Amino acid sequence: MPARIIWSDDHYVIEYSGHVVVEDSLRAYGELVGSKKFDGARFAILDCQAIIAVDYGPRDYDKHAAITKSAALIKRKLRIGLVVPSEEIEAEILPFMESVSNKFPHDWSRRIFRDYDQALAWACGGSASS
Repeated sequence: MPARIIWSDDHYVIEYSGHVVVEDSLRAYGELVGSKKFDGARFAILDCQAIIAVDYGPRDYDKHAAITKSAALIKRKLRIGLVVPSEEIEAEILPFMESVSNKFPHDWSRRIFRDYDQALAWACGGSASS
């Protein structure tokens, strides 16, 4: 399964793996929005360390932005630490992050890290640098 959600008391982790397509993100965000646990989440980690490729087409960015907008309307403030293994994968992830920012204003803070522990420290309120 290319997108798996792991819930904790005050946050969630989405572990992405393999070749990620827009349906994986839509399913994961649909599960988030449909869960009462989402209401209590203070932060999130998107663990992209096991991604091989992100296969989004041009219209897929609009779909991703729409489902993220729904989540952002429910959860107004959220800190999201993204953990990516390389500059190559980061380059594949940046367009879908930018598609969200370009489509609607939101109060989610997002930052990219190479190290999981640094992402976790930052997302939960620490000040680890990227």
